[in-house]
Amino acid sequence: MLKIGEFSKLAKITIKALRFYDDIDLFKPTFVDEVNGYRYYDEMKLLELEQILTYREIGLSIEDIKQILQGESILDLLHKQKRIVQSDLASKKRQLQKISYMLKNGGYHMNKEVIEKIIPSYTVFYCHGMVENYSALTNFVLNARMEASKFNPTLKCIVPEYCFITYAAEGYQEKDIELTFAQAVECEGVSSENIHFKKIPSVKVLSIQHRGAYEQLRTSYAFIINYLKQNHYQIVDKVRERYIDGCWNKTNVEDYLTEIEVPIEILD
Repeated sequence: MLKIGEFSKLAKITIKALRFYDDIDLFKPTFVDEVNGYRYYDEMKLLELEQILTYREIGLSIEDIKQILQGESILDLLHKQKRIVQSDLASKKRQLQKISYMLKNGGYHMNKEVIEKIIPSYTVFYCHGMVENYSALTNFVLNARMEASKFNPTLKCIVPEYCFITYAAEGYQEKDIELTFAQAVECEGVSSENIHFKKIPSVKVLSIQHRGAYEQLRTSYAFIINYLKQNHYQIVDKVRERYIDGCWNKTNVEDYLTEIEVPIEILD
């Protein structure tokens, strides 16, 4: 039987931590002297403690570990923890991308150009629907194009290509996103269940180009909306997002190119 100090040295864990684990009923000593309160540990408990410390190292909570020790399925908890870690990694990756972007640009700079231009009238096919989240946008667009081609095999897009997405909700949504994808084409074609055709009128817009991850689009939105207010413009229609370069033709997220087009008129 080992005293708490001796056990602490062999287990490579502080005496304070051993006392804490005892107090919360996670890892109990083999024997406690009722006279002086000294804790004693059997050498075999080193393996039990190693198991607990390994669970802590992979991020399992005290309650999770207690459930495992009481017979809960370890696989279910490991799958749950894996999902948590994957989510954390994705978040850290976005942070790293933003840090790299800021380092590349010498810090936090809003060195962007806003252009006023006229978007001409176009004939477009469009598809209205809902996606679960923003990662599903690409498939939504590809499916719309495939359906349009299926019912209109000779249909041609205008050159240079012009397509955009608008969002139905007034506020930002992370899930169940209602949207419309529109693609400018040379002439009207045959409608199908999800694909329809219409002519959209010419419109004056403020335009800004955003290069980089979609998660950073809010930076460009903040800039263009501030520009709009300072120069007495008013938004008159849904904002268009043009995905010019993305995962379909670029391997580096820093090379993604999105244009934000804000339909406007000048306030009196």
